Amino acid sequence: MSARSSEMPKTFRALYSTVLDALKARECIESFAIEGHDVRVEWKEGGFARAFEEFKTNPLLPFGLKKKNERAVLHLVLTEKDEHGVLDEYLNSKIKQGYGLK
Repeated sequence: MSARSSEMPKTFRALYSTVLDALKARECIESFAIEGHDVRVEWKEGGFARAFEEFKTNPLLPFGLKKKNERAVLHLVLTEKDEHGVLDEYLNSKIKQGYGLK
């Protein structure tokens, strides 16, 4: 029997790297580190607000992320930083209005 790997699977690591590199290129985050299963992100001042605005104004292609699983990881990263629940509040309002998110 083999021991459980302490590293994040390569597929997930690549997804997180793609999303975090996109956030870094748009000046939303200063840096990030993926260690084991942990993802640490150092946000720039106002970075979350810029990322959230991009998510709101371009929900089908935020930061040029074309794949659904990349947008899902973006949601996870934003949710981690969202201390006031504005992302969930926004998504719930869209669902109530009948807008589908693809």
